[in-house]
Amino acid sequence: RWGAIYFNPVNRAVGYSENNTEGEESARREALASCIKAGGGQNPIARDGKGCRLKHEYRNVCAAFAVGGKEEGKGGTGWSDAEQKAISACEAGQSFKCTIRYSGCSRHPDYLRY
Repeated sequence: RWGAIYFNPVNRAVGYSENNTEGEESARREALASCIKAGGGQNPIARDGKGCRLKHEYRNVCAAFAVGGKEEGKGGTGWSDAEQKAISACEAGQSFKCTIRYSGCSRHPDYLRY
C-alpha cells in the first residue's frame, strides 16, 4: 500500500493519498490531485512557478506531516512515521511552533495484526 504527501509552501495547501493499491505513481497522482483540489495548484508567487510539490512518499508504514511559520512561502515542514517526530523535525532550529497537517497509514490489513 502506497501513500504520498504534496504541499504548496505559498498557500499551505496539503494533499495526500493513503492505502493506494495501484503503486507509487498512482499514489503521487492521487496526492497531487488532492493538493490541487485543496487550492494548491499552479501558483505564480512561488519562485519556480509551481504550486504543489511532492514532500514525501511511503509504503506500508504510517506518516505524519507538520507545517509551521506564519509568513507565506516561508516556514518549516517536517515529516516522519510519528506525529511528535514530524513536529520536532519541523521545529528544529526554528522559533515557531508546528502543527500536524496530515497523519495516516498506508499498510496492508495483515500488517495491523502485529
